Amino acid sequence: MFIDVGLPEARMIHASHTHATNTKKKTHTHVWPHQRLLFLIKVSCISFYHAYVHTYVHTYVHTYVRLITFSLCSLFHPSFPLITRIQRQLTHSTQLLIPCKWERAGTRVTMESKEAPWLNFLASGHARERCYALFCASFFPPRSITLALSTILPTIFGITPPPTCSPVPPTTTQRRADVRAEGGDLMQATADQDFRGGATNVRGLGAGGGASAASVATATTSHVSPSSECSLSNGMAVSAEGAKAFLQAARDGDTEALQASLRADSAHLHSRDRDGRTSFILAVASGQVDAAEMLLVRTYEAGLLNAHGYSRFDSKSALMWASKLGMVSIVHKLLDLSACVELTDEDGMTALMLAAANRQEKAAEILLTPTLTADASLLETRDSNCGRSVLMFSSMSGLTGFCSLLLSCGARPELLDNNDATSLMLALQHATAGIDALADILLAPTANAGLLDVQDITAQRSALHRASSQGLSGIVKKLLDLNANPALTDKDGNTPLLLAITHGHTAAADVLLVPSAQAGMLQVQGAGKMSALCRACEQGLAGIVERLLDLDANPALTDKDGNTPLILAIVHGHAAAAEKLLSQKAQVVALDVQSAGSLRSAIMRASEKGMVAMVEKLLSMGAKVGLKDKYGKTALILALENSHEAVAEILLPQTAQAGALDVQGTGYLDRKSALMISSKLGLSSTAEKLLRLHANAKLKDSQGKTALDLARENGHEACVSLLQLHARPV
Repeated sequence: MFIDVGLPEARMIHASHTHATNTKKKTHTHVWPHQRLLFLIKVSCISFYHAYVHTYVHTYVHTYVRLITFSLCSLFHPSFPLITRIQRQLTHSTQLLIPCKWERAGTRVTMESKEAPWLNFLASGHARERCYALFCASFFPPRSITLALSTILPTIFGITPPPTCSPVPPTTTQRRADVRAEGGDLMQATADQDFRGGATNVRGLGAGGGASAASVATATTSHVSPSSECSLSNGMAVSAEGAKAFLQAARDGDTEALQASLRADSAHLHSRDRDGRTSFILAVASGQVDAAEMLLVRTYEAGLLNAHGYSRFDSKSALMWASKLGMVSIVHKLLDLSACVELTDEDGMTALMLAAANRQEKAAEILLTPTLTADASLLETRDSNCGRSVLMFSSMSGLTGFCSLLLSCGARPELLDNNDATSLMLALQHATAGIDALADILLAPTANAGLLDVQDITAQRSALHRASSQGLSGIVKKLLDLNANPALTDKDGNTPLLLAITHGHTAAADVLLVPSAQAGMLQVQGAGKMSALCRACEQGLAGIVERLLDLDANPALTDKDGNTPLILAIVHGHAAAAEKLLSQKAQVVALDVQSAGSLRSAIMRASEKGMVAMVEKLLSMGAKVGLKDKYGKTALILALENSHEAVAEILLPQTAQAGALDVQGTGYLDRKSALMISSKLGLSSTAEKLLRLHANAKLKDSQGKTALDLARENGHEACVSLLQLHARPV
C-alpha cells in the first residue's frame, strides 16, 4: 500500500498485514452463549476502531509524513519546484495540527498563532523560512517544545525570528492599488471583502449608485485593536479606551459625549467595533435617531457613508439598518447623500429587501425609485438563505399596496424560492390581515404563468392547500374558478379538502366538497389513514358529515388504529355527528367493528362515555353487547367502571341475554365481574338487579376476593347487606 505524499521521488511503503484465511469448511455443532457475547464484543471493537481510531490516526500520520517530506526536500533543495504546491496545501495541514487565526488583508494572507509564532513564516516568500516553519510543524507540534525551540532553531537555520504582533490591515491606498493591480476599476468591479472571518458582498458601484471612490475605498477601515493604540486607515491613531467610549456613546445615543469626543479628536469617527461597525452604524442600529442625525454629515464628509460591518453575522450598512428599523427620516437623508442601495448584507439582502421583510412599507416605497434607478434587476435579487425576492418578502409581510407597486414596476410573480414556493403561496402561508386583497393582486399573474398547481419541496403543498388550511373560503373559490387542481396531495397524502376539515374550516370545506367528489378524492386517506369522513367526525362537523354521506363517502373506512368514523365521533363526544352516521343504513355494516388497538366497538365507547341516548340508539340497531376489548371487558363493565349507572341499567337485559353477566376482565390485577365492580363502588341498585338476573356472587378476582369482600373493604353497608341476604340458603 503506497501513500503518495505529493513527491514523485519520495514514496513511503506502508506494510499492510494480510491474514490468511482457511479455505476449509468448518462445522460448528453448537454455539455457546459466551461465544456469542465475545463475538459481539469483537465486532463492536472493530467497528469502533474503523469509525474513530483508524480515521484519526490515518489523518494525522498522513499529515505529518507530508510535512516532514516537504521540509527535508526544501532543506537540501532550496529551489525545489514544489514550493508553490506546499503553499497551496499548507492551509489544510497546519489547521489540522495547530489552531491558527487567519486574517486576510487585501491580497496578502498572514497567519498568527500564539502557541507557534514561527507559523508567521508559512506565507513568506523565502524557501528557507518556509522550510523552517514546516520543520517545526513536523517535529514539534506541542506548545511547550515549540516555544522553547522557536528561539533556538532560527539561529540554526540562519533566519530572523518572526514578529509576534498581529499584522496591520492594509490602508485605503494599498487596497485601491491592489484592486487596480488586478485590472479592476474601483467604481465598476465587484469585490468580495473577506475580513476577520466575515464576508460582505459589495456589488458593482456604477454611476447610478452615487458613491464616491473615497467613500467606497474607506468602507472597510481598520478595527479597534486590543492594544493601547489603534491604527486607522487614514494614518491617525486613537486610544482603544477612547474609541470604545465613543462607540458606546453612539449605541446609547449620548450626543453630548459624541460631540465632546469629536471636538477632542475627529479620528474617533473612523473607529470600529470588533464587528467592523462605525459609530454611525451603531447609532442607527440602536434606533438612536438624534445621535444618527448628528453623526450623518460628519460620516459623509469622512467618506464612511457606505461603510458596513465585516462580521459574518452582521455586515449591514447604515442604510440597511435604517430600512430594517423603519427610520424613514434617516433613509431620506441617506438617499439624499447618495447612499448606495446596491450593497447586500451577510444574507444577500438589499436595503429594499430588508424594509419589505420587516413590514416597513413607507421605507420600502422610498427606496423603490433609487433602487430602480441604480439597477432594475435588483427587483429580482434573491437572498442567500431562502432565495426570495423583494416581491416574496412583501407578500409574506402582507404589504398589499407595495406588492401592487412592485408588479407595476416589473416584478415577476412567477419566481420560485429555494423551496419552490411562489409569492402567492408565501402570502397564503402567512395569511396576514388583508390577505384577500393581496391574493386578488397575485392570483391573475400567477395563473397566467401556469403556476397555480406548483407544490413546494418541504410540504408538497400548492396554493389551494395553503388557502384551504387557512380557511380562506373566498380565495379557495377563486382558485377553483381558475382551474386549480383539488386532487393534489401533500407529502402526508392530504388533499385540500382534508386540510380544510382537519382545521375545522367548514366554509372552505363546503366549497371543496363537490370539486373533490368530481375528482374522485372523497375516499382518499391522508395523515393517519384518515378519510374526509373520519376527519369530519373527529372534528364534530355534523353538516359536513351529512354532505359527505350524501356524496357517497364510505362510512366503513377506518384510520390507522382501526377506528371507524362512528367510533371517532363517539370518542370525541360528538353526538350530533354520530347521529348523522347512524341515520345511514350502510353504517350497520360497521356497527360492531372493533378498533385495532383497544378492540373497543362503538357501543363500548358510548358506554365508557356515558352517552345514554347513543347506547339506546346502538342497541335498537342491533349492536352486540357481548363483545370484549383487549382487557376482556364488556360494555357493561366499562359503564360500571366509570360509574355510569344509567347506562349500565340499559345494558343489563341485553347483556344477560348474551350470557355475559359474569364475564371478568383479563388484566392481572383487574379480573373483576360486573357484580364485583358494583359492590366495590357501592352501586347497590345495579348490584341488586345483577343478583336478580342470577349474577354469580361467588366469583373471585385475581386477589381471591369476592363481591362481598370488596363491599366490606370499601365500607358499602347496603351492598354488604344485599350480598349477605343473597348468600343465605332459602
